Amino acid sequence: MTTRLGALVFIFLLSAVSAFAQEVSAAENVENLRGQLADVQNQETDLKNRLDQLEVDLRPENIERFFSGTGSTRPEELREQRRRQLQSEKDRITNLLTQLDLKRSRLETAVAEAEARAYQQSALGQAALQRERNEPSHFFTAARLAIGISLAVLVLAGVALLLIVKRRQSV
Repeated sequence: MTTRLGALVFIFLLSAVSAFAQEVSAAENVENLRGQLADVQNQETDLKNRLDQLEVDLRPENIERFFSGTGSTRPEELREQRRRQLQSEKDRITNLLTQLDLKRSRLETAVAEAEARAYQQSALGQAALQRERNEPSHFFTAARLAIGISLAVLVLAGVALLLIVKRRQSV
């Protein structure tokens, strides 16, 4: 019985906490998305720089120069192996850049939508301020009501738990 009651109280508290946690302001969301976008742009810049370096390294004269101090009986194989290695890295970076480009475009869209929501939220906030000036304030807001209900349930759960403990001690 007590485990059921404890589980119910835990589920109720968890749902109340998650409801309050979802009230992240739109402005915070915009800043978070902008930070992610900046990270993606930095990654793109780094990868583009590496891709440019690979283009230079893939030139035949640079591959040949890479092995200029190395003696080998099969220099053609070494050069071909080096070319394949550089080309493989270039292909991998090109694929990463394609993925980052898609991610960047999604983030740019998300930033634009979040900015619109932030603007709407701030406009609604201004409208609410105007209404508060014209109307008397209401004591029972949704957040206060949720907190009150949560506290009432906790008190009732505590009383029920105390009754159960008292009953078990008397038996």
